[in-house]
Amino acid sequence: MPIAKITNVNITIRGKSGNRNPNVLGFAEVVIENSIAIRNIKILRAKNKDGKLLSFPAQMTRETKKWYDVCYPINQETREYFEEVIFNAYDKLLEAQPQE
Repeated sequence: MPIAKITNVNITIRGKSGNRNPNVLGFAEVVIENSIAIRNIKILRAKNKDGKLLSFPAQMTRETKKWYDVCYPINQETREYFEEVIFNAYDKLLEAQPQE
């Protein structure tokens, strides 16, 4: 497990209606060690229907119109930790939602 622990996770599930991008399942906000927040982590549908993946915050420059990463895990262990925590919170919230 990475040294910095995620101490809070907030998930927003995207509904099917009104969703401009059907591959965006929701968004996550995490708090690390009760001191740093990372917002706008996208929860995306992976190419295999049952899979999910994370897209960390990025920003487009005005001059070059290219995207650059704002923050991201720098090793596989940390990425897997974020995926485990966020996907578990997403799945629990999804299970608690009334069926459509």
